[in-house]
Amino acid sequence: MRSVGLDPILPPDPVETYALTSPVEGLLLAALQRGGSALVTGRHLLTFAGGSADAAIHQLQGYGLAGVEGREFPDPQQAQQASVGVDYLYFSALNIALVSGAGFQRLHAAGVMVNGADRGLIQAIEPESFLFASNGSSLRGFARAVQAIAESGAPQAYRALDDPAAPATEFGSTWGLQVTGVDTSPYGGEQIKVAILDTGLALAHPDFTQRAVVGASFVGEALEDRNGHGTHICGTACGPLLPAAGGRRFGIAHQSLLHIGKVLSNSGGGTTATVLAGIDWALRRGCQVISLAMAAQIPQQAAFTAAGTAALHQGSLIVAPVGGQGAATSAPANSPTILAVASLDPSLEPSGFSNRGKVDLAAPGWQVDFTSAPAGPQGLMGGTSMAAAHVAGCAALWAQQNPQLRGMKLWRQLQHSARRLPFAAEQVGAGLVQAP
Repeated sequence: MRSVGLDPILPPDPVETYALTSPVEGLLLAALQRGGSALVTGRHLLTFAGGSADAAIHQLQGYGLAGVEGREFPDPQQAQQASVGVDYLYFSALNIALVSGAGFQRLHAAGVMVNGADRGLIQAIEPESFLFASNGSSLRGFARAVQAIAESGAPQAYRALDDPAAPATEFGSTWGLQVTGVDTSPYGGEQIKVAILDTGLALAHPDFTQRAVVGASFVGEALEDRNGHGTHICGTACGPLLPAAGGRRFGIAHQSLLHIGKVLSNSGGGTTATVLAGIDWALRRGCQVISLAMAAQIPQQAAFTAAGTAALHQGSLIVAPVGGQGAATSAPANSPTILAVASLDPSLEPSGFSNRGKVDLAAPGWQVDFTSAPAGPQGLMGGTSMAAAHVAGCAALWAQQNPQLRGMKLWRQLQHSARRLPFAAEQVGAGLVQAP
């Protein structure tokens, strides 16, 4: 019998609530009404081991499931439209299928969930979980997301950064760029495709209006960032050399090719599948660096491990934060094939909130004098997500510096060049990331 992930949960009726086309915020509200475990959506993920896409799809069809394959639709919106009423959506670049509530019931009826059943190419069956753009606990992230849905409205107007340490007449760089050597690096990530998978981007933000943006949404909402988290992450990883509002430089890969995947809703919530869909899209777009900035306190997921493996094999690197609960490394960073980043404060000590355990690198994450491109009035933001954004930006610089640095070679270079710190590897990994 092949291994199975977390104990699957048979969704209650009506199974339409757990359709492939259900928006993230609909799944969040359904979870609230359902009660009990608020961290699962009612849908499931099937990770296939080996074999071709045709073999995996043939197996699904053998169970009586009907579905669609993502690579058949260049536009993710078309894939979502084609998913109406079907049982599964297959992510071809990852060899993973998202199965609806109705599809899961068919798998159950076919005996696939019975211990000892022949599962063919299926390596793992896992409930789809929620993830959040939050450094707090998953339950707090869930509560914030639900509250944000109830209070949803228009995004706040953009304005200049309100940082007394960086008046508009002052130049230089944030402390994060200084300690990582970005401020003296001759590289800007030119011709490197960087995917920022988060809450979208404030498309009219003056720091990005002169940049070409390739974008796609996977949460049933427009690409526009009405949360602010994604814009802030993009500002740190790929922001401009000279901010439009003046003040200190905060962006790293200012010449990179922006790919924005909206995998978290405006409330800040997403699911395993929305993130996987974004990774699948980024790989099919040929992105060399993929930045994730979400976390969930759930065990290591076979689906994320498979996604990281697929990325490395294609010459791409996925970077994710360890999470900020002061606990064990969160998903997806706890997967061995995803580079996990911890947070440091300005004294280069591990941030108290930064999770520990599976840590590969550390980077600036504390919010003192920590500015980026705000989607609203807040120019200061910190956490392990910001640390991961620093690593993603530096990865793009290294990828430009040496075209041979792709996938695992890029991962190893980032660790080899890191500045060693006098702390345990479970806190800082190989050390403080450095730019070329």
